[in-house]
Amino acid sequence: MKRQVLTALAVLAAAGCADESSDPIAAELGRTLLPCALGKGVQLGVGQALTLRGEEASVLCVQANSEGGEYTLVPFFATSNGFARLRVEAVGGNLQPVTGPPNPSLSPAGAAPRRDHEAHMKLVERMRSDLSPLIRRASSPAARLSQTRASVAQEEAAADVPVEGGTISVNIPRFYLNLPVCGEGYVTRQARVAAVTQRAILVNDPANPAGGLTDAELRAFGEEFDRQIYPVDVQHFGAPTDLDQNGGRVIILFTREVNALTPRGSGGYVGGFFFAGDLFPRVATPSLGACPRSNVGEIFYLLAPDPAGTINGNVRSRNLVLQSAAGTIAHELEHLINASRRIYVNNADTFEESWLDEGLAHSAEELNFYAASGLTPRQNLDLAKLNNLAGQSRVVDAFYRYAIDNLGRYMTYLQAPDSNSVIGEDLLETRGGSWAFLRYSADRQGGGDQPFFFKLVNSRTSGLANMRQVINDSPVDWAQDWTLSVYTDDAVPGVDPRFVQPSWNFRSVMPAVSELYGEGRKFPLVVHPLASGGSQRYNIRGGGATYLRFGIGGSSRVGLRLTQGDSVPPASLRFSLVRTR
Repeated sequence: MKRQVLTALAVLAAAGCADESSDPIAAELGRTLLPCALGKGVQLGVGQALTLRGEEASVLCVQANSEGGEYTLVPFFATSNGFARLRVEAVGGNLQPVTGPPNPSLSPAGAAPRRDHEAHMKLVERMRSDLSPLIRRASSPAARLSQTRASVAQEEAAADVPVEGGTISVNIPRFYLNLPVCGEGYVTRQARVAAVTQRAILVNDPANPAGGLTDAELRAFGEEFDRQIYPVDVQHFGAPTDLDQNGGRVIILFTREVNALTPRGSGGYVGGFFFAGDLFPRVATPSLGACPRSNVGEIFYLLAPDPAGTINGNVRSRNLVLQSAAGTIAHELEHLINASRRIYVNNADTFEESWLDEGLAHSAEELNFYAASGLTPRQNLDLAKLNNLAGQSRVVDAFYRYAIDNLGRYMTYLQAPDSNSVIGEDLLETRGGSWAFLRYSADRQGGGDQPFFFKLVNSRTSGLANMRQVINDSPVDWAQDWTLSVYTDDAVPGVDPRFVQPSWNFRSVMPAVSELYGEGRKFPLVVHPLASGGSQRYNIRGGGATYLRFGIGGSSRVGLRLTQGDSVPPASLRFSLVRTR
């Protein structure tokens, strides 16, 4: 894991922001102030923002008018390495406390309920690292597809569409055994087919605990899949493959093996997973390596009810599964579409990077929320609008089935934006930030959601290179703009459109979400007051930021100094400054 040496951000009082070595704060630091990068001092109107790289402003002077002002400073670590860390020290002098809204949240970040456990994140990384080497360069994606189908035909005839009430043989991965993902960590079961719809085959693991879902309840999921989830995901991401030639149906298996991924006593749970190994042949072909226990078909796995907590002592009620499964299905279908199209349609040589693939899967949940509720993006949805529609059971049901989990993940990002990142390792906090960043990017790009998401999925590149290709701009620059918009949107009047989030009024909605998760009714973004005297230290992850607020007295001037030791700060340390009042 890359680390960088200590970098100091010094906010220095200065009567004229000159290079006077006698300045008391400079003397305290043992450094000499350099001339202001923008002359005698920049004046910002309310809502005006300034964005600079560390190398461009050794000292930035800010001049207040006779009324004084309040500001938010957002240091941002602009690197494509989401694992990197940058230690930042802030020292202030001649600063005043802020009094106007939006005020800093002084509450420490709490432990929010987590829908998915870290086991799922580790699983995603294991699958990507172990399976990517099995993708070999092919003359065409059609060659990969024909070779995989031919390898199955050598073993068995193509399966017919199964009959309701019958059984199908399924190899179910047991990832909790920590064996190689294409190794022997599987169990084979004759799973019962509960329902067959136009696009789905709903299957129950016979080893599931008592008190599971009925055939009618599973059929309802299949009908929702046909009516909404499949069309929405396919419209925005593209159609999945049909390796098993079962009429383009996806097998959705509710199995205890998903429950087993969550250790005893965990506060969270795994809702489901897609295993890309099921898209590989069991016998190697010229263009794909082998995954010997692959189901060679389109399938994903969902949590089963366990009312008695027979698996690791973790109770999983029927209501939990009934409420959460639809969002999980929309999410896992995006993973299936993304992986299958990269292998068999787009002729890519690797899978999508985890942060972007997970952000896209969470976007699939949001897109299904719009479809299920009848709402649309770019309406700046606030709590009042949602409450006004609360009498419509359709909106309430859609919110809890498809939207609440994304908002909960975003809450965890806001609670620690300096130690989290939208482009970092696969964490719940990363997912919350990545989803919100993709929503912002789709809105900023314009032209509607469909072209934006479709281009991201149907690409041979991955990660930030994929984003750059779609937005035709620097995704790190957009991430910095988004980072400032997290603070300014619906809170600071008069800001540039780059610092606005058109689809959600998070300032309105998130306090209710925070309260729902037991964190108190507040906007959960952690913002630090920057006071005179002493030093404050922050550790910023690559692609992350911290939020510092301070005031300036009437007709006063302060300087913002960034250094790395005694040298000019790296270009990767940027900051945005916005006047809020």
